[in-house]
Amino acid sequence: MIYIIGILGFVISIFSPAIGAFFLITSVGKTVDEHSLYQSRFFLIWVAAGSILYLFDNLITLNLIFGTGLSCFLLFNLINKKKAINQILTILLVTNTCFVIFRQWIHGDNFTLTFNQAFDNATSMAAQRLTEGSEQYNLFFEMSEIIREFYLNYNAGIWIMGMILCLILAYYFLSKRNKDLESLAYYQTHIFVIYSMVLALILAVFTKYRISALNYLYALSPLFLLQGIAVFKVKLNDWFKHSKILILIAIIASIINPYIILFITVVGLFDNWFDFRKLSKQEDLNESNTNRNT
Repeated sequence: MIYIIGILGFVISIFSPAIGAFFLITSVGKTVDEHSLYQSRFFLIWVAAGSILYLFDNLITLNLIFGTGLSCFLLFNLINKKKAINQILTILLVTNTCFVIFRQWIHGDNFTLTFNQAFDNATSMAAQRLTEGSEQYNLFFEMSEIIREFYLNYNAGIWIMGMILCLILAYYFLSKRNKDLESLAYYQTHIFVIYSMVLALILAVFTKYRISALNYLYALSPLFLLQGIAVFKVKLNDWFKHSKILILIAIIASIINPYIILFITVVGLFDNWFDFRKLSKQEDLNESNTNRNT
């Protein structure tokens, strides 16, 4: 059964490495996590299977081996070694960032050419429904060019952001242990990430490496989103823990309105300086001390 799931995950990863990683970790994670021998075997088989596709598309091979495969292997291995979640995510962030830099260096021009061809074909097909020269026609192509330029500039950051977000979700689905979910309230972004974010902000504002720096900031956003969720988990715990309806409403509202996600991310970012959970942490400490005394 595990091999059938692995094959299905392999196929999914060809089209979306991030979703493929999520599927694999949540589907076979327990088995691989509980048997350390399976971790190396999993990655070796994955590398061998991915290498076969090198004859057809070496970019897909890189995404499979160093995107999905290596990310899953590292997550399994780090969980097995009992590493803290902020350490795990920092290692995964650095690994995926290095991989994307390497991929852009090797395949940057080829990716741009392939994307432009596919994008031109898609826009041409969509424009056939519009009257040439009309206001809608011109607006459509203006918006298309904005989307094209944005994606070509920031596809690296978007790729890492999607991968890290799926790995975070997979981690919590994989653990399914109350202590792991409770520890979310104390999640703190690793200090290395904070320093690298400050450096990226300086590069974005004062140097010619603005696009590269913004790509890295996009990549960091899931970590601060997780910290923002941790803040709200502490502050709104009394509201949500007894009401599944409120939890459902909050999830739907976040999906429908991306500004809520942005707000939570900003809260997580500023929590590194203002420590919004300090009072709650102190209350938890006092409560635990009281319980011991009684």
